[in-house]
Amino acid sequence: MLDKLESSRDQLWITDPISWHKYLTERKGAEIKLLQCDEQQIRLQLSCNADPVLYDLPLALSTRVPPQWKTCVVKQGGVETKAAVINGSVRYAALPDSEEITVKP
Repeated sequence: MLDKLESSRDQLWITDPISWHKYLTERKGAEIKLLQCDEQQIRLQLSCNADPVLYDLPLALSTRVPPQWKTCVVKQGGVETKAAVINGSVRYAALPDSEEITVKP
């Protein structure tokens, strides 16, 4: 059983109870708004009704992208990351601070 868990480590989130509670609270109170969606870019806004001083963990988001996109650049604020497109979606972490998220090919 431990070998099976070890082989799946990259698919598991192992954390402490406080971080788990913070993430769950943020996720339940999160709201995402689609600002723009076309062949050039997708713009989103992620907000949360929880206190941002206490609840400040990035949330995992999955966004469907146009079929011709193979990799993406995800930008939020001053942070820019590259992400692979898998089965038509891109997964990335974003802070629910209402700062705009841009996904481009």
